[in-house]
Amino acid sequence: MRNIFISAIIIILTACSSGPADGDYSFELYAHGDIHGRFFSNTYVDGGVNEGSLSGIYSFISQRREAAGADKVILLDLGDHNHGDNSTHFYNYVYDYLPDEKHLYTRVAEFVGYDAIVAGNHDLEVGLPLFKRIRDELDIPYLAANVVSAKDGVPFFEPYTIIEREGIKIAIIGLTTPEVKKWLGEELWRGMDFVSIDSLTDSLITHIKGKYAPDLIFL
Repeated sequence: MRNIFISAIIIILTACSSGPADGDYSFELYAHGDIHGRFFSNTYVDGGVNEGSLSGIYSFISQRREAAGADKVILLDLGDHNHGDNSTHFYNYVYDYLPDEKHLYTRVAEFVGYDAIVAGNHDLEVGLPLFKRIRDELDIPYLAANVVSAKDGVPFFEPYTIIEREGIKIAIIGLTTPEVKKWLGEELWRGMDFVSIDSLTDSLITHIKGKYAPDLIFL
């Protein structure tokens, strides 16, 4: 699957009696999906170069953080990050982890410095114990508002996160495809349910607006 990289320059003009000071605010938003474990720049075979690797993305993001300022750059992983490449296969199924040793993806993601990560359908293919482990050990918000417990409807991942940059409050909502049950075997998602995005989005945005009054919402 193609690696997708999205960038946007966000300019905010404020003029209000509450919240951030009046003025212009500019941020750079970068988001990618479908890295599929291509964390490193080589293909492990005959010195091949792994085009579109996370290593290359990190190099670009580092340049933008230095040029614009770290607080000006927002970086999101939109999912399908931990399934596909040889390195992830080895660390998902073969490697014998030491006690308290974090998963390879956890270490890579925290090094890159994402502001939030969204769980993709391919990330669930590694099985419940492994992606629960990654979810629990990440020091980065791991989002999927529409993935809930089949027993009680409690979100399996964090539904959203709130970040603040220069007084600007930004809500980030994570959603994954509700078609997982059609695409993956039940042994991979048993105990989870996948809520329709349409039925969830409006109520979630209303809740976030009422509780946090964000200046921006990324969905």
